[in-house]
Parts: sequence; structure tokens; C-alpha cells
Amino acid sequence: MVTSCVAYGCTNRLKKGSGLTFHLFPKNAEVRSLWERAVRREGWRAKDGDRLCSVHFSPEFFDRTGQTTRLRVGSVPTSFPAFPPHLQKPVKQKRPDPKSRDFPAPPGPECSGLCDLPGAENFPEDSPTKLFYKDKVLSSQEEITQLKKKVKTLQQTKRRLVKRIETAQEIIKEIREQKLLSEEGSHVFSSVFSDDIQQLLCRVGNEQKGKYPPELRAFALTLHFYSPAAYEYVRSKFNEALPSQRTLRGWYKSIHGAPGFTAEAFAFLEKFAEARDEPFYCALKRI
Repeated sequence: MVTSCVAYGCTNRLKKGSGLTFHLFPKNAEVRSLWERAVRREGWRAKDGDRLCSVHFSPEFFDRTGQTTRLRVGSVPTSFPAFPPHLQKPVKQKRPDPKSRDFPAPPGPECSGLCDLPGAENFPEDSPTKLFYKDKVLSSQEEITQLKKKVKTLQQTKRRLVKRIETAQEIIKEIREQKLLSEEGSHVFSSVFSDDIQQLLCRVGNEQKGKYPPELRAFALTLHFYSPAAYEYVRSKFNEALPSQRTLRGWYKSIHGAPGFTAEAFAFLEKFAEARDEPFYCALKRI
């Protein structure tokens, strides 16, 4: 099958020695649409084998550095000499400056990154190629802005997490060095001082005092049970996010008042046993 050009009124065919090159319509949907609009055939859509010859492209669009002549990425046909007069774009004639007046030349329009494109100076401001690349530049700038915001947010989150981990490790280390807890109490404190508890302490410490979450109540009662001194130390480190010892005494008074062991104590022992990998045995002593 003879390779021919699909442009209106173009009779060029692929022949050896003609010096013409024929180029398939691009696969990229946006650039392909620009080619189809440039051909100016109403209701026409290019097929996979349709081609345009090199006559319809500006010389700046060709890459001749290799053995095969190729079109540069984003090139759009602009030259169609066989178009009827009503389809031809009028050529604007630049009015010469009056010789009697010596006005400074006005500054040129900003290119917004488009002046570096090959052959961009040959297109009018509203040409399909410039509109295509202008949209690409604006889209890329918006994407870069969003990515910068995302990176900043992730960096802030990382700094907070690192600071929180360092704070937890320092508190546990200082409690052990100052011997504010027994060995058993220190082990229990390390197991219950989870990330969730740290987040609750940070949040409650920065907000107005109100009702304490159940997890924080259980943590406060457990820590105070093992060592009031360690409790006050942790409370001071988190901006007094933990309730005062007076409040804790009020909590103890309000737990039903029934004799025997409290349900809260059994609930804590159950959670503590579930968190261990090995069997947990305990003896309960009534005081």
C-alpha cells in the first residue's frame, strides 16, 4: 500500500529520493487531538496508519541528529498551503514605527517557561502548541506546590514522632535511674506507656481540662498504685496532663464502695496478661 499524506489537497506520496518524510499521528491523546484539529476536517478522526508529510511542519520541529529524521516531542503541524482561503490563517503585518517619534520599545510578553520550546517563537499566542504547553506548565506548577506541602507535612509528622519517642525513652530511663519505681513497677510502666497513652497525654495537656478518657484513667491509676513519686514525675513532664493525686483519691472513693477487689483492677490485670507472650500469674492480697 502506497504511503500518502492525509492533509487536505496534499498529493505527496512516499518515494525514494523525494526528501520527504512521513509521520504517524501521535499516540498521546492530547497531541493527537491537536494534529486532528490542525488538519481542519470536520468530524474526521485519524486512523492508526494515517500520516502527515514533512511539508506541514516547521524545520525547527525535526530532529536530524540520527540516521532517521524524527519529530520532536509535542510538535504540531502548522503549514497547510493547499487550504482554501477561508481556512488560511491571515498573516498579520507589523506596522512600522513612525520615524518622527522615538518611543522606547515596550517590554516583551513573559513566556512563562514556553520560550525555550523548539520553534515556539513561530507560533501566535493562541496557537494549539502554545496552549498545550501552557496547560502543561501550569499543571506541573500546581503539582509541585502540592508535593511541597505534602513533604512539609510529612517532615513535621516525622519530627513529632521522633520527639515523642525520645521523650518516652528519656522518661523511662530517668525513672529507672532515680529509682522511683521498683523493678516490677518499671516493667509494668514500660508495657503500658504506649504510643496511644503518649498521644492522649500530649492532647490533654494542650487542651482545657475536662473528662479524662478511660485509657488515661487506667494508666494514671496503675502508675500511682506502683509509685506516687513516679506518678508526679510523669505528670510534671506532660504539663500536668495527668489528674492530681487528690482527683485520684476521689476516683477511688467513687468506685461503688463495695468490699473486695474493684472491677477496674481486674480489667487492668486482664489487659496486662493479654499483652504478654508468656503466661502471667498473680496473687491478690486484700489490704
